[in-house]
Amino acid sequence: MGYDLKRRYRRHGFEIKRGQPPENERCRCLALSPPFLEEFLGLSSQDSRTPSYHKTLKDLCMFRRYASKFIAEYDMFMGGDLSNGESYARIMRQHTGFYYQPESHLFDLVPELYCLDYVLGWMAETVMENHLRAQLGTRWMFEPETGRILKGWWAQGNQYDLPGFLAHNGLGEMSAAAMVSRWEKGLE
Repeated sequence: MGYDLKRRYRRHGFEIKRGQPPENERCRCLALSPPFLEEFLGLSSQDSRTPSYHKTLKDLCMFRRYASKFIAEYDMFMGGDLSNGESYARIMRQHTGFYYQPESHLFDLVPELYCLDYVLGWMAETVMENHLRAQLGTRWMFEPETGRILKGWWAQGNQYDLPGFLAHNGLGEMSAAAMVSRWEKGLE
């Protein structure tokens, strides 16, 4: 897929060098969305389902891992004993279904519950995408207005926390419902 993406970008006047988008994670969400796969790459609707479906599975796994990490980190930090990785391994295994070595827990723990930032970021990203889709349609990523909206959001910098940013811009509130809806559609 990377080769075809580079060829199509060149055809539209873009030059992509190794290690730049879309060969890295920065464009993964857009590059694996059905509108992009179908309209930009020319895949059939049926062919676009496979990478989109697998992206949804990966998103589910990553969300589950980071939500589990939050539970494990909260448990360990509240307990005050970071030397014993048994609770970390148990919680991670319980919520992800994968085995985690208790003795390697310190490699995965991050202070200030950083993993929760990822969970909240994914939830906010879903709210923002839903807003763009409602305003500009399913082809929102191809619309010039999208760039203007994103630049306006970016220009606000860090003056608001995440819920404040969403409220200030009339985007609605974060909820798991928007993400669950996205995943359900991705798994159809």
